[in-house]
Amino acid sequence: MPTFLTFFALPLIILNFISPLGAIAWLIYLGDYKILIIAAVAGLGGAFAYVIAMLPAMAILIPGGVLINKENVLIKAVGYLLLSIGGFWNYILMGAWTLFVFGYLPEAVIDRSVPYLLLAYSVSTAPFAYMASKEDRNNEGAHFATLLNQFSSATLFALLLFTDLGLTLILIIFMAVVILGYVLGLFNGLLSGFKKKLYDKND
Repeated sequence: MPTFLTFFALPLIILNFISPLGAIAWLIYLGDYKILIIAAVAGLGGAFAYVIAMLPAMAILIPGGVLINKENVLIKAVGYLLLSIGGFWNYILMGAWTLFVFGYLPEAVIDRSVPYLLLAYSVSTAPFAYMASKEDRNNEGAHFATLLNQFSSATLFALLLFTDLGLTLILIIFMAVVILGYVLGLFNGLLSGFKKKLYDKND
């Protein structure tokens, strides 16, 4: 996994822990029970919506997974291409969900209110964290995508909370983080496959 993401793993773990607790306690204090109910429904429904939204990509990912195990270099390259396309769809879904959640809360995007920002971060990351917890530990792609979702959401959270940048520039930075993360994840996956192939040959 790219070093720059593992460097942020501990701060993300802390944020993942305090964001739901802080948001719930703060919003109960403010008496905004309605948004807490909406957030709970969104957090639970988001995981199921994600599974459904990933179905079209599975038509690409499954053949890609088969092709990369072939010996023919050209066929293997086609397999990597299919996996990269399917993986990009996964990143698009995560990024779109994060933007939808933050954009749903004008208190977070416009007012930049701390409890609503904490809530937006929690809801934007919870479905994917839950799905990743069900994955095999060796599924590096899924765990990397989940970590990037948390990192990009935390970036959006920090930009809204600690800067006075305009929303357009913040959106551009967020998209750049997602795209850069995708490229690094793609490169890391190809490099891991190459290393594994060399290791198998040496054995």
